[in-house]
Amino acid sequence: MTHSSGRSSVEYVEHVSVNSFRFIISIIVSNVYAKCFFWLCQLRRVRRSLDVESVKTLVHAFITTRLDYCNCVLAGASRSATDKLQRVLNAEARLVSGTRKFDRGLSRLLHVDLH
Repeated sequence: MTHSSGRSSVEYVEHVSVNSFRFIISIIVSNVYAKCFFWLCQLRRVRRSLDVESVKTLVHAFITTRLDYCNCVLAGASRSATDKLQRVLNAEARLVSGTRKFDRGLSRLLHVDLH
């Protein structure tokens, strides 16, 4: 989100009240959430055609970078906002590992694969 002057939305956060801050954060998180899930759906379509390293690279390029951008602003975000972003991370991990949402033992597998 940029203002007409070209400044990012992060520069304006210091000038707003707490309620306005929560509203801005919810808009930012909703936009990031929607864009990340769009790219996750696109990558899921071509997942079978790619090796694991290629999938990791594409996930990092399209999703992780969006989540990392301005994450310092999210330090004071609500639980619902951080839960949305956690769902993106979980879906990202499932895409990379090739598992589905309700596969048995998923958390153990993801812990071993990702750490």
